[in-house]
Amino acid sequence: MSSAITVVNTALVKPHLTVIRNEQSKASERRRSIITVTHELLRVALADLPLMKYPFVSGTGDRGEGEVFPFGELAFVFVMRAAMSMAWAAWDLVPEAPMGVLDIKRIESGDEILAQHLSTKLPPIVPKVCVVLDGMVATNCTALGALRIVKEWGGSGMRTIFVGLVGSKQGVDALQKVHPDVPIFMAAIDPGLDEHGYVRNPGVGDLGDMTFGTFMPKSIELN
Repeated sequence: MSSAITVVNTALVKPHLTVIRNEQSKASERRRSIITVTHELLRVALADLPLMKYPFVSGTGDRGEGEVFPFGELAFVFVMRAAMSMAWAAWDLVPEAPMGVLDIKRIESGDEILAQHLSTKLPPIVPKVCVVLDGMVATNCTALGALRIVKEWGGSGMRTIFVGLVGSKQGVDALQKVHPDVPIFMAAIDPGLDEHGYVRNPGVGDLGDMTFGTFMPKSIELN
């Protein structure tokens, strides 16, 4: 089965994507925009999520039957640091869902860009559906590492979905090739990838630093 690559670049996403990309945006503004974009991505990615019937009594005293998220059947796993704001967005929509975390660091080794896996903390119960959240897909080394770890943990009975913000065409295409069974949802796919493994044209930059306020804009010169 071949996975689909879905780009959710609607009118509600585009202005926030501009804030995320703009080096002059405040870190607080960028975090808010990441949360908003992630909300839109997850609404599409989880549109067909199975729900559980739930009986209730309304404020008028009438009995009805609604639907709720089935506890334990959905989990999220985010990649540090860039996807931390995405994790908060996921909890906004599904506050009951457990949240795993992968600390995977991108390192440059000569001409190669590698993923160094530092730590893992995954939910104790394997869900039916797991959404992997990662901010950027450039060379895709961290995304590949995250999906490998999550799929080994979940086994063949778990459905895995990947949600990212911005990726390079090269990286996203390669991710789909290695994991053809994983649906991929992105806010944007850019054409460029430079020699340092950063998404370009226009790209974002180091999303972790830009989100945490540890980024120095190139337009600012230190005396």
